[in-house]
Amino acid sequence: MIFMKITRRLTNNKAFTLIELLVVVTLTALAVGITGDILVSVTKSYNRTQVMNEVEQQANFVSSK
Repeated sequence: MIFMKITRRLTNNKAFTLIELLVVVTLTALAVGITGDILVSVTKSYNRTQVMNEVEQQANFVSSK
């Protein structure tokens, strides 16, 4: 009877294992890294487009004068 209570307590353990936590941390780090890389790429592209538009506007202004 006591043995059954002890085994029931051990099998009803609802904690996370170290492996599960490491997998979650790794997947989260990958997701954050990929998202950060995409955001940096989009920001650089936006800045490059803004500079090109500014140069084109100035060239059009100069050619119209």
